[in-house]
Amino acid sequence: MKLRNTTAPFLIAALAFAASAQAQFRAPAATGTFEEPPTLDATAILRPEYQRGPNFTVRQPVLTYAGQNEYTIDSDFGIFEATGNTQLVQRVQEIAAIAKVREVSRSDEYKKALAEAAKSPLLMAKNLATDPVKTVSGVPKGIWKFMNRAGQSIKEAGEKRERNPYEDGAGADAVGFSKAKRELALKLGVDPYSSNPTLQKDLNGISWASFAGNLTVTLALAPVGGGAGAALTGLNVSTAAEDALRDSSPSDLRRASLGKLLAMDVPREDAVAFLNATAYSPTNQTLLVEALAELRGASGRDEYVRLATEATDETDAIFFRRCAQLMAQVHRERPLAIVSADRNLPVCLAQDGTVVVPLEWDYACWTQRASQFLATLKGGDFGGRKITGYHVLLTGVASPKVREELAAAGVRLTEKALPGPLQ
Repeated sequence: MKLRNTTAPFLIAALAFAASAQAQFRAPAATGTFEEPPTLDATAILRPEYQRGPNFTVRQPVLTYAGQNEYTIDSDFGIFEATGNTQLVQRVQEIAAIAKVREVSRSDEYKKALAEAAKSPLLMAKNLATDPVKTVSGVPKGIWKFMNRAGQSIKEAGEKRERNPYEDGAGADAVGFSKAKRELALKLGVDPYSSNPTLQKDLNGISWASFAGNLTVTLALAPVGGGAGAALTGLNVSTAAEDALRDSSPSDLRRASLGKLLAMDVPREDAVAFLNATAYSPTNQTLLVEALAELRGASGRDEYVRLATEATDETDAIFFRRCAQLMAQVHRERPLAIVSADRNLPVCLAQDGTVVVPLEWDYACWTQRASQFLATLKGGDFGGRKITGYHVLLTGVASPKVREELAAAGVRLTEKALPGPLQ
């Protein structure tokens, strides 16, 4: 099974195995022997802590299409959209974090810290963040030794590397503001590079008060509650990765990821193209590389990197990152020999001959394209290697029809293969 290149990998992937439910879901409408994606009931599919909380409620009903559940969340801080179960987990924890930050921001200590920050000479961080190259030219050379690993960040800014929208400016890295923000985000249990603009605005405010105004927030913020509970639970983050996200700037993370990709025999050109793909936040990129690095001894990781580089938005990036994390989870118990793909879905061969399909998929129903994918899967080969079985893993769930069809084809199915919000 050779990896095929396309210009819209996730869209085609979505159409290839489109979306699923358990018995408590509303029965999907059938067209002949095939199903249409159903409308789901949030109270039936979600654990209680993800249905509602002190500051939010998930709207009913939940639409599902192309492997993703689409959630709308009403909160005290506005309406949030979550594309997929993974992002729902993140948004719920972010709402809890916003509530805690705003509680702190009403305190006299916070107001005093903001006043102190306004007088701080570190106010130049704001100029550094918006125009780093021009501002740096006017900074005395000696000050750089006090700045937080500025070199690579400024170098990337000078080369006009396109920065993805989740990152702070290079100058904010340079003076250490971004590290303070990352530390606070992780204390709150949220991704410092979240695409949630409301969260980012609140994080910037309290981080500035802490960094330049000496606000002590450790006890006030650690840890918040919410559906996710522990830090970054929804992202499947190892302790080592969490430490790296806290202590390393985006440019340092990219440099570390480059070293890991080269060690996997990913050609430098392909590695650099992936690291420059702005659909990926530093978090999603770092976690994807970390997962692939776990697949020691497996061939084909370079092809997966090339496929993942074609991600066009955050939804694609989450898909590729979570599929890679599923591969790593499988590899720990059943070592993988080959990483490949069919119709731009990851298809792997384990050393024991099992064909493994690890998918970030919220809800799988039986469609014509799903049937075609299954036929292709069963008809494929890996260079003549003996195939001993088939195993599909979903991060979400499958309809009874999907379970029936896979069982009839001799395909093992594992649902909820990674932590998520489903009951």
